Amino acid sequence: MPTQETSLAKLTTVAVFPRYYFLENLAVRHDGSILVTAALQKELWYIPPADAAVRSGPVLVHTFDQLAGIVETQPDVFHISTSDGYTTHESFLHRLDLRHWNPGEPVSAETVLKFGEPAGGLNGSCLLAPWVIALADSVAGLIWRVDLPAGDGTATARVWLTHDTMADDFCLDEDAGVAYLTTHRQNTIDRVPLQPDGGGARQVVAGEPFDEQLVGPSSAAWGRRPGDYGRVAYVTTDGGLIAPPTDDIVRPAKLLRVELPAADAAGHDQRD
Repeated sequence: MPTQETSLAKLTTVAVFPRYYFLENLAVRHDGSILVTAALQKELWYIPPADAAVRSGPVLVHTFDQLAGIVETQPDVFHISTSDGYTTHESFLHRLDLRHWNPGEPVSAETVLKFGEPAGGLNGSCLLAPWVIALADSVAGLIWRVDLPAGDGTATARVWLTHDTMADDFCLDEDAGVAYLTTHRQNTIDRVPLQPDGGGARQVVAGEPFDEQLVGPSSAAWGRRPGDYGRVAYVTTDGGLIAPPTDDIVRPAKLLRVELPAADAAGHDQRD
């Protein structure tokens, strides 16, 4: 069980969405703006940088037939995986080029791959290497490897790893040797040493005691500003839509900025 203590992280609400929105995956852009997927609404949203001269609310970028994960594969070029995880299990990969896009302008998403069996329901994704994506399939319990063409050509996909624990969402601090887990149903962010023999314990860094801002955390990504890695993350929530708190009240979905305490390789706090 995670050790219980006063929340170590500082949470700041960046954007608020209506109740019953399920904010799931996100990608932080080089300028500090953030792209967020709304899973049930099948939408992709743009959140302006926190330090923008003129602040504005979320801007709808595109609506898909399905929606799941997003990953940046080149500067301002994103690949978005979509699935029907409940009935047909049809799954696709789309390419979205935002290199010359301004918020509010229409975009065109190009479908570059249709997955075959045993695709069940695509979720989060990450860039393993140039032109190589790893995609979690939470329904089928596996990870896909997708190879993208560097120029002309066709994207290809194959099963890379099969395991029934592929539904975890987290971000890694490789310098400190820890992972930060978003516990969707427990409403916490936990810090876990990557090395089992590292001597550190699993810690709750946010959400104990219960925090109204952190209800249904679903995914996390590091900020892109200098010094953000390992210290500043952005977290999406569903407001308790999937697992409401004990009062059974669903809150508005949110995008949060999370300032984390520094940690060493054993997961111990390194407070300034």
